[in-house]
Amino acid sequence: MIQIIAGAFFIIAGTGGAFLGLMFLIVSSGSGSRLITGIVLSAIGVALLASGIFLFRKGMRERPGSVHDRILKAAAKHNGVISAEILAAETGGGDAVEFALAAMIRKGQVAAGEKEGRKIYTFPELQFKLKFKKCPYCGSDYPVKEDIERCPSCGGDLKIVSESSDGGGDRFSMDV
Repeated sequence: MIQIIAGAFFIIAGTGGAFLGLMFLIVSSGSGSRLITGIVLSAIGVALLASGIFLFRKGMRERPGSVHDRILKAAAKHNGVISAEILAAETGGGDAVEFALAAMIRKGQVAAGEKEGRKIYTFPELQFKLKFKKCPYCGSDYPVKEDIERCPSCGGDLKIVSESSDGGGDRFSMDV
């Protein structure tokens, strides 16, 4: 927040300095002192303007809502399961990302774990979900698009089940 305010202040001061320097340059009419003053004011104004834009953009990038959105965008790109290294690379990492991620874990939006020695973050709401009809009695699975309400194997009522693609089972494999 401080970076946004400081950036806005520097942008305003830089714009004013550059404008004032330009005015001195225009009215210098061969006067050496006005010419030097105009060049110095213009240079200071441009430097303040550039640093203000840099600070303002950095502050906007690191505000909590922006960091949260970057984390969710990176996780969605990887089907809701992302390693800490890839997350840091895609979001820019840093303390703001770690803080937002810790808040998401506390709220239950993210599950942290370890897989093959790497820290993994799982975003259940962003994972692909498979829906199918399942018999609660015999455990048989049937596609949702089939127009059956009772299990052909045992006659039990079929229930629609949704299962995440957490990679835990072979349900999502391409093997036949």
